[in-house]
Amino acid sequence: RVANIVSHEIAHMWFGNLVTCAWWGNLWLNEGFARFYQYFLTGSVAPELGYERRFMVEQYISALSVDSVDSAHALTNPDVYNPTTVWNHFSTITYARGACI
Repeated sequence: RVANIVSHEIAHMWFGNLVTCAWWGNLWLNEGFARFYQYFLTGSVAPELGYERRFMVEQYISALSVDSVDSAHALTNPDVYNPTTVWNHFSTITYARGACI
C-alpha cells in the first residue's frame, strides 16, 4: 500500500506539478494519469504484487460500475467555478475512469 501511494504522489510530480491543466474542469487528466501510473510504477518495481491485475479489478470494474448510473458526471466540465464544484469532481469517476482512459 505504501508503494502504491508513493507511486501516485511521484506521478503527481509530473502530472499536476510540472504539467497541469489550465482549469479545474480538467482535473481528471491530473488524477487519472496519477492513478494509472501508481499501478504501473508499483507493478514495475514489485511485479510479485500483481498490480496489473489489481488495476483491472480495482479501477476498471469500479469505473464501469460508477459510470453506469444516470447521475454519473462528465469527466470534463467547464462549469467548475467555486470550491464546492471543484470538490465534487474528486470522485471515483475522476480517478478510476480517468485512469482507464
